[in-house]
Amino acid sequence: MQLPRIIQDGVDAMVATWPLARAVARTGQLGMVSGPLLPVIVARRLQDGDPGGHLRTAFEHFPWPGMARRVWEEFFRPGGRSPEEPYAPILQPHLDQGPALTELAVLAGFAEVFLARQDHTGPVGIHFATRARLPLLPTLYGALLAQPAWISLRDPDAAVLDAVKRLAAGERASVEAMPDAKAIG
Repeated sequence: MQLPRIIQDGVDAMVATWPLARAVARTGQLGMVSGPLLPVIVARRLQDGDPGGHLRTAFEHFPWPGMARRVWEEFFRPGGRSPEEPYAPILQPHLDQGPALTELAVLAGFAEVFLARQDHTGPVGIHFATRARLPLLPTLYGALLAQPAWISLRDPDAAVLDAVKRLAAGERASVEAMPDAKAIG
């Protein structure tokens, strides 16, 4: 396997997103999307009315239409919110979060990688800061459904590495929350 000469990466929210990753990957280099805040970012894009219809396209390609429909109905606002209107709050990830936040994370990971990979054959990957453990596995699972070429992890411990390997192999995986970790959102 030949490694790319350029790897565009970054974990900053709204910087390493699918348009940038797609542009880099189209040149044959490695375009990376940032994973940690994807559930919040996708929920906000939906509250803004899905400008350009990109999320609708990704959701239409998601393998479980019922899950895509539930997330769409929960977060999409036709016409979007007004500029002075604040975003509706998104619950922070927590241990007993229920299916709505988990499904949002799965769809967010899928949509971002799917959109970055659309209409070209260049390599696309996803990067995670492993400190934010609660949304990590659902978001990664969704991303894996869109078949990224690479997965990058910042500061993974043995438990995270094992969970990621198991998930990539199609096995059940879990990671316990770090006792001092704060949810991101």
